Amino acid sequence: MNASTVPFAATLEGGQLKALGNPAVWWGVSAVVVLVTPVWLLVAFRGAGRWANRERVVRALDPLIIPFATLYLGYMLNLVPYQLITRSKFVYHYIPALMVGVLLFATSMEGFLRTAKLHGGWSHRGGLLIAIVLFLIVSYAFVYWGIPFAYGYKLSVRALQARLWNKKW
Repeated sequence: MNASTVPFAATLEGGQLKALGNPAVWWGVSAVVVLVTPVWLLVAFRGAGRWANRERVVRALDPLIIPFATLYLGYMLNLVPYQLITRSKFVYHYIPALMVGVLLFATSMEGFLRTAKLHGGWSHRGGLLIAIVLFLIVSYAFVYWGIPFAYGYKLSVRALQARLWNKKW
């Protein structure tokens, strides 16, 4: 096998250390920023219009507004300056924003579980089930993407190419 035909110059003789990140975590943080922020804005401004259980939802999420806003601002302040850079960016440029983003995700999950608890019954159990499923997805992604690259395990060319979640690499 010729090493020049394989990304990262991976060979069957040895593994390589790479910092690729966990796509489940990265996409989860991105989803929170894009999808959950409007909900938090509605709660922060006491909910525009009439919607079911508005007062109860606002009361349940009120203690989380300041932590969410602080983390959101921290995420943006860590992320936006790197978007202005025109040269190549690396994984370590995103790490501070990612750490804050994970806390942002956790705050949003707390809000989601509080809201689900308000509805009781299936909603509360469903919220817990969703939290458990998300944890399992992130854990699986860590085992699939994180461990082979972080610890330098040997991968076949096929296994390596299957783990490349950005085809530009």
